[in-house]
Amino acid sequence: MPLLATAGGASIRGFRPYSTLVTAGFISATGGTITTSGNYKYHTFTSSGTFSVSVAPSGQFLDFLVVGGGGGANTTGSDLAGGGGGGVVIKTSQTISAGSYAVTVGSGGSAGQTGGNSSFSGIIGLGGGGANGSGAGLSGGSGGGGYTSGGAALQPTSSSGG
Repeated sequence: MPLLATAGGASIRGFRPYSTLVTAGFISATGGTITTSGNYKYHTFTSSGTFSVSVAPSGQFLDFLVVGGGGGANTTGSDLAGGGGGGVVIKTSQTISAGSYAVTVGSGGSAGQTGGNSSFSGIIGLGGGGANGSGAGLSGGSGGGGYTSGGAALQPTSSSGG
């Protein structure tokens, strides 16, 4: 199974073996930006949308990655501090049925603010913690950095895991 990384904003990516022909053996779906590599089909969402499955044969599974939006850095004065990364959740070998599934892609946090949550199929990638002007990092998917204290990383203890 390939692991995918993202740069910049949050994203949600789904992948699994596919066929360009709709046959009884492969999942057929639309939504996001679709690319292929070898026997894998990737649906990449960089903004909210819908993942629509038209064929979901028994015995076929979906793997997906959900990443929350990154936290915003404090950019005022000499008290610079970095925002935390969005929380990451990886799920493999998930069953899926034909139907439409909402995809929410969290935005990056503005200066000093926590990033937005991303979600797919009830799984939530928490937004990263921001870094505020008092030198403290805010809690989030990954906690924001601060020169007096860092924020807590909340994704590992969330109900979605991570």
